[in-house]
Amino acid sequence: MIRAEDNSFAHWIIDMYLNFLLKKDFGKLIFSGKIQNTIGPLVITPNHISWWDGFFIYYAVKKHFKRVPHILMLEDQLEKYWFFKYTGCFGINPKNPSSIIEASDYISEILNGKNSCVVIYIQGEIEPQDKKPLSLKSGLKYFLRKAPAETNLLNCAFRIQYGTKRKPDVFYKFSEFCPLTRFNLHPDAYYDDFLSNISGLEKEVINSLKQENE
Repeated sequence: MIRAEDNSFAHWIIDMYLNFLLKKDFGKLIFSGKIQNTIGPLVITPNHISWWDGFFIYYAVKKHFKRVPHILMLEDQLEKYWFFKYTGCFGINPKNPSSIIEASDYISEILNGKNSCVVIYIQGEIEPQDKKPLSLKSGLKYFLRKAPAETNLLNCAFRIQYGTKRKPDVFYKFSEFCPLTRFNLHPDAYYDDFLSNISGLEKEVINSLKQENE
């Protein structure tokens, strides 16, 4: 497992670079819904639709929750994009049991910190945004086995959508908070909410495009 090595200068660089990239390659980032306040540890589980996903969730978490997310990546990808470990990313080898155990302990360590936020992609890999059904991994409960009891979980859906302009827009939506105690009792309900949040965003985007074309 590769641990994050947060560095304030690296965060400054990625903030500048991210603003440049998003303006260069996308039209707007459009948020749907409401933001709920939370002061405890936060675990966010976004869908995984593109290479851009880490940038999207980094932007969304800093904008709406004023936190620096620690994003779980595959170890081989973090070795390739090594700079990201200085911006809060950490890596796991899912084929190595000791790496999984170490990652679970490390997630608990992060969540016990102030203003903590961990991002975990429960699909485990990039899948087309319109694919149905999605492949969802069952390891989230294990990763959170030592998480603080006051931890909240939050699903997040992203969708890249082309419309009437050259650049696509990025739509995104958060679900309702799910306390860790509820997740541990009903993990399947949380996964259902993950899928429902994606479907809800898709419908909202379709309606938005219809209104744009009227």
